[in-house]
Amino acid sequence: MKAKLISLGIVLGLSLISGLTYGEWWRFWEGKPKKEKAKQERVVKKGSKNTKNQTQSLVLSKNGTSTDPAQPLLDEAHEFYKKSDWKVYTERNCAEGLEYCNKAIEKYEELVNKYPDSPLAPIALTMMNHTYMAKLECDPDNKPYYLEKSTECLKKILTDYPDSKEERSVRASIGARYMMKKNYPKALEYFQAQISKYPVEGTHTIPTYMMMAITYRRMGSYTEALSIFQKFKEENPNNAWVKWKVVDAEIADCYRDLEEFDKSLEINLKIIEEVDPRVHPRILELDLTIYNIAWIYDEIKKDYKNAEIWYKRLIKDYPDSEFKFDVRERLEELEAQGKLSTNKKKR
Repeated sequence: MKAKLISLGIVLGLSLISGLTYGEWWRFWEGKPKKEKAKQERVVKKGSKNTKNQTQSLVLSKNGTSTDPAQPLLDEAHEFYKKSDWKVYTERNCAEGLEYCNKAIEKYEELVNKYPDSPLAPIALTMMNHTYMAKLECDPDNKPYYLEKSTECLKKILTDYPDSKEERSVRASIGARYMMKKNYPKALEYFQAQISKYPVEGTHTIPTYMMMAITYRRMGSYTEALSIFQKFKEENPNNAWVKWKVVDAEIADCYRDLEEFDKSLEINLKIIEEVDPRVHPRILELDLTIYNIAWIYDEIKKDYKNAEIWYKRLIKDYPDSEFKFDVRERLEELEAQGKLSTNKKKR
């Protein structure tokens, strides 16, 4: 069996550009707990006097506190969007999901065309972008079209609503779309623009570093990817990515890509030594770290004793890991080759 090497960055990057909204990722990386978010929502629902929040928060769209004439359209569109989201991502019912997507897009477009000066218009464009990505999930054959429409929505925010709240993260989202199109130079252009305009502290820029590094990796520019993570770790020691060893895992993968296997192994072993899996968030898959350790011992160092130890630890500690089948297959191969400790005769 040929061992599979999977980078954490690739896993996270795919989920960033096709799953959670950018704001949700930002809240996680900034370390804001869910209870704080819930507290903020309760305050708003009681009737916040903050005009900016009243016009730009979807939380308010259900309680009628906004006097913006575009609000009913946003409410209607968002109901369709929530139904499409449920059908597409939870029930995997693409036929009904696509129907709700089309209805949502129709209402979002109506809002933007009818009320272009409303502060809700950039929200509608952002949600329209997410809806096109939901359609892509169900209809991958038309991927180029949906990516282009999604990109158009995001670019319109840049050109028509440069002072909106949504503008703050839109460059990174556009870069993600170009990354999916495999137009890596263009993706990097937008990622660099995002970071240049909005430094890390207190902005939505943090996940941009992840996507930018993934882009460099896909281009084969492993040194550049490594440089990004090392700089990020040095300049942001209290960031959640750094505290929870996500950046360390990425650095280890970069060294592996550069075939500096001893350095990669050293970092991965340190991660396992320092991280408590009982409290660690699943955003860093420790079974992947263990798999990479075992792979280096197995395929690179030919140290089958340690490879066996780590492969078996993965099966024991993570019985539901997606790597368990590959690991068991590899252990069977090593046993057949007489390379496991169980093959050695007892004295």
